[in-house]
Amino acid sequence: MGLAFKVAAASVFISGKGKIGELREVSVSAKTQGERANTSDGTVKSKGAVVTDVDFSTIVPVKGLRIDMFQLLLNQDEITIIAAFNGKTYATDGTFDEATFKSVVQSGMSTGDFKFGGGELREV
Repeated sequence: MGLAFKVAAASVFISGKGKIGELREVSVSAKTQGERANTSDGTVKSKGAVVTDVDFSTIVPVKGLRIDMFQLLLNQDEITIIAAFNGKTYATDGTFDEATFKSVVQSGMSTGDFKFGGGELREV
């Protein structure tokens, strides 16, 4: 009897640079910027622009990441993030907003956490 379904971790790519091979964890969230307003006739909600946040953690090899996301942040380079999840592939354009590096002496491991802010997700 075969498996009912397969599961796999999401893949994340930076357009023109390749796959983030050191990826440990990723979170992709899309949200509208609509607002609710209470009126005398009831509650209404506007339709705002959709924005996307991509947060991910990586291991950081001694020689550095294959794609230098820290330098992309410092340069404030606009890039395209491509993420495969939910059976589809999506892309969004934006910039890295934050990077944090952490090193644990006991395990000898260094990690990086990156926050990316983009516009609307589009299916590619």
